[in-house]
Amino acid sequence: MGVISELRALLRLPGFRKLFAVRLVSQAGDGMFQVGLASLLFFSPESQGSAPAIAGAFAVMLAPFTIVGPFAGVLLDRWRRRQVLVWGNAVRVVVTLAMSGVMLALGGGNPWVPVLGLAALSVNRFLLAGLSAGMPRVVDGPLLLTANSLAPTLGAGAAFVGGGIGFVLGLAIAPGRVHDAAALVCAAVVFAVASALALRLAPDQLGPEHPARGDLRAELVAVVRNLASGARYLAARRTPGQALLVMAAHRFLYGVVFIASILISRNLLSAPGDTSGGLATFGIVIGLTGVGGAGAVLITPTLSRYTGPQVWIALMLLVAAASQLLLCTTPSRPVVFVGAALLGLAAQSTKIAVDTIVQRDTHDDFRGRAFAFYDVLYNAAFVGAAALAVPGLDARAVRPVDAPGDYDVAVVTAADGTSWEVRAPRTTMAGAALEAEVELLEGLHRYHDAGVLPFAVPRVAGSATLPEGGRAVVHPHIAGAPLDIESLTPGPGLAADLGRTIAAIHEVPPSVVESCGMPSYTVAEYRDRRLAELDEAAATGRVPAALLRRWEAALEDVALWRFQPVVVHGDLAAEQVLVLGGRVAAITGWSDARVADPADDLAWLLVAAPPEAVDSIMEAYQLRRTELHDSRLVDRALLVGELALARWLLHGVRHDLPDVVEDAVAMLADLDEATREDDTA
Repeated sequence: MGVISELRALLRLPGFRKLFAVRLVSQAGDGMFQVGLASLLFFSPESQGSAPAIAGAFAVMLAPFTIVGPFAGVLLDRWRRRQVLVWGNAVRVVVTLAMSGVMLALGGGNPWVPVLGLAALSVNRFLLAGLSAGMPRVVDGPLLLTANSLAPTLGAGAAFVGGGIGFVLGLAIAPGRVHDAAALVCAAVVFAVASALALRLAPDQLGPEHPARGDLRAELVAVVRNLASGARYLAARRTPGQALLVMAAHRFLYGVVFIASILISRNLLSAPGDTSGGLATFGIVIGLTGVGGAGAVLITPTLSRYTGPQVWIALMLLVAAASQLLLCTTPSRPVVFVGAALLGLAAQSTKIAVDTIVQRDTHDDFRGRAFAFYDVLYNAAFVGAAALAVPGLDARAVRPVDAPGDYDVAVVTAADGTSWEVRAPRTTMAGAALEAEVELLEGLHRYHDAGVLPFAVPRVAGSATLPEGGRAVVHPHIAGAPLDIESLTPGPGLAADLGRTIAAIHEVPPSVVESCGMPSYTVAEYRDRRLAELDEAAATGRVPAALLRRWEAALEDVALWRFQPVVVHGDLAAEQVLVLGGRVAAITGWSDARVADPADDLAWLLVAAPPEAVDSIMEAYQLRRTELHDSRLVDRALLVGELALARWLLHGVRHDLPDVVEDAVAMLADLDEATREDDTA
């Protein structure tokens, strides 16, 4: 018999139709309720949206279920399950209306809101256990597998539809207390309908067949005793107990992914702070998970007959693993959405098979306790997943930084308010340079900790492999603002501190750079590099002839090129110099460090700094250097500043950037005119 034929056969069973209607309506109300609660706790502007916040909320909300669950199971074996569905939904009506009333009168931040939310969700788990325990009383034989496929999956679909209605209501109502309470009021109405639908079932139709009797105190004592006997029964039967343990392990891993999905939806796939966009994205993720679950309804009853439920569970766990390996490529929307659908398929297929094993191999007298114990493991595993997620997934917000050069940079704010900077190379060459820089920073830390370097450098705390190769590095965000070079003034203030900072860099032993595999040049080698750049620039035909003659004469002046190569930063600019409290706080961007001409680190200052501040910079620099015998340092630094325009031109030509070429040509023309005036003055 095919799946469609079995569905038709199921729907011809009056008991199944009635129980199925209760599930659909009840879970539609669940969806409305949970969307309202999720919006309040995880996607409101006040919520942090961090892993600790989310995990903590789930731990608080789900941990009580592990205690309530066993008691609920024993009660399901003692109470008429139809009455549980009637009164359970009625209780949820009262609790949900009370919760909405508190939100309207006192606001969503009132402590009674999570307390009432806990009560409503606890009753919900009680009802779901009752629905599962009652299924074998209205369906038996081969149709039970199809019923287990259909009912929970379409129930989840009903929850998704209900959640969608709650989300649309939220969009239609202006933010405020009415907005927060609207979905809850609608959920209360739906819960009332579910309670009324349960009355269509006969009082004893859902069992238990042999309900236990006794006063309340005896029942409470029996709860503990019967829980132990249920555990012994499951262990003795083996297959139900093993199936439950497999489901608990799967649920644990699913919980990790669920928490990650909230963070990805809010902080990665949506703009940080766009709570409506984050909730909508998360809704798509959950919706596609539901689509995968719907696919499980179609394939599990048919294919699991050929493999058996145990092999089918193993195959679906492999599919779940594949869905997570897919995310290792890149966390883009298509990848995340496809992974969600695959995970939904695997999760629901696994659950269908586990439900079947537990129902098939558990006697009706123990079935309520078995499914209640199922709920204990189900929720305890999710709480454990929340605890696991706390240390690794604590990003609260991500702010991209507009950084020039070969790196993408972002600042990540953690749940505790600390900030971290992430740098990722844009090219393979930049990735190689970043690897050397990380090693260099470790060496520079030792000199900073010893007091030799008076400024901080990035202290790498970790890294992550990038799908395209290489890795992104993470370090604590260093406080400070980029140097405002035009604000430099003469005297012992920031200008002098800047001179001492550069001198401290030049005092670092060259072996620190050389041991990292970074470039090291002799004087002759470095001069030859400058000559080669000049020849290449001349070949473009864009450099004024007078400038070419000026630079050729300087490069042929042997006296100008008598210096001791030192460690240089290699790419000093205002954005790499962080200032705090009128002092240089940190130097960043060390990927171009090398052993070369000290003039390289001074050229940008001598060219761009106010002339009255240059003397203070150079005086402090010379006093800080221990052995400086370089009478032409300033002349060479000015030459390096001029040659920077030629390198800018070459950058535009090499990378076919017309705007850069045009800009370089204009600056070369200005420099040509300025130097002509200096020569005639």
